Amino acid sequence: MSQNIGNFLTYRARRDSALEAIYEPASDTRLSYRELNDRSNQVAHALVDLGVSHGDRVGLLLMNGKEFIEFFFCSCEDRRGQRSIKLAVGC
Repeated sequence: MSQNIGNFLTYRARRDSALEAIYEPASDTRLSYRELNDRSNQVAHALVDLGVSHGDRVGLLLMNGKEFIEFFFCSCEDRRGQRSIKLAVGC
């Protein structure tokens, strides 16, 4: 299988679904690869339901944490029958 950042999460969710992908000490939150993949898919579906489509740009203002990672992965892969959504990430 050809591995890139876009399909990494889906691959790991299938291969190592129960393995811990994220640990967020501030909230003592742990997510497995399966949970992270599911949450990234939910974010992608929610954005599309809000009218965001291929080619649209979405800006985020998030602290470092699981939410940023969920948005990052939803933007990397075709998660709802369309190409990736571009996220504007800045400091």
